[in-house]
Amino acid sequence: MRILFIADIFGAPGRRIVEQRLPGLREELALDLVVANGENAADGVGITSRIGKRLLGVGVDAITLGNHAHRQREVYPYLNTEPRIVRPANLPAASPGRGETVVRAADGTEVTVINLLGRMHLEPAVSPFEAGPALVEAARLRTPVVLVDFHAEVTSEKVAMGRLLDGSATAVIGTHTHIQTNDPTVLPGGTAYLTDAGMTGPHDSVIGVRADVILARFTTGLPSRFDARFFGISEREAESMDPQQRLVLEVAWEALERAGQDAAGLRNSRTGVFVGITTADYARVILQGRPEDVDAWFASGTSLNVVAGRLSYTLGLQGNDGGTGLDGSVTHMEELAYQRWEGEQIAEETFFYDPAQRVPKRPAGG
Repeated sequence: MRILFIADIFGAPGRRIVEQRLPGLREELALDLVVANGENAADGVGITSRIGKRLLGVGVDAITLGNHAHRQREVYPYLNTEPRIVRPANLPAASPGRGETVVRAADGTEVTVINLLGRMHLEPAVSPFEAGPALVEAARLRTPVVLVDFHAEVTSEKVAMGRLLDGSATAVIGTHTHIQTNDPTVLPGGTAYLTDAGMTGPHDSVIGVRADVILARFTTGLPSRFDARFFGISEREAESMDPQQRLVLEVAWEALERAGQDAAGLRNSRTGVFVGITTADYARVILQGRPEDVDAWFASGTSLNVVAGRLSYTLGLQGNDGGTGLDGSVTHMEELAYQRWEGEQIAEETFFYDPAQRVPKRPAGG
């Protein structure tokens, strides 16, 4: 039997390479079974149902997780209903999902896949050294092959788990650190073992995250700032941008990641952007407190009507875009949806509301 284990899939780069290469690899290597760790598939933290379906759709037979298994609330029902995805078995029994699953390999062999979480810095409900042996022994009564993904922080725990399950598990593979270890071996009892499988993601990085972002955090001790270069924005321009504009870019990108959408795949598509945004207090603060900061970037950085266009430009979208005020946003988007449904051309509309002017006009209790 030939089993491929795919190490921690990290964000869009990791998903992209799996989707591109796995279908061909299954045939090229005559693979009987593919197991992948999807712990970091959704923007580095957890997995979503959409991403899970896409991975299973390109040839992954079973997905294992780790300490971020429940970071995406949307995935909870999926963890309960999709038998081919497992979270650590030693998490609380009442938590969404299952800790083991049985999948059938291409040659007809049934394989049990078990997911365990290490103790150090990860705090599982039950020690993996207590839960692991019992799970493996029970699995051996049902299937001839048992694969264990041990998602743990420290090397010593992984080595110890390999020794503990030697002779009972078919394979014990460590995950979580994103750095592949050079110690593949067959233990004395016949169990295949690897301390850490590494990462499927951007290797020109610090375990999946851009190096300059991590270095800035380590050298300054400060939280990461808005990553202007990532969005193709100069540092000077970013300084004059209303924080609301930065949040729109970051939230939109994260939403695409968690939905399993490759942003590059949307480029040149007829995708529209409509943003509900209000308050221009950032511009007033600059004008009142630091008038010398009013420069060429001030207008675009503080004008709310450019927000939707900025997002469209950043993602390379060719659909309609428009900014709406807080009150008008829902109604406006509903009208646009009906117009699109009827096949009409959607016109851009922009509404601006200054809270200082409109609060007195609202009826009591409105």
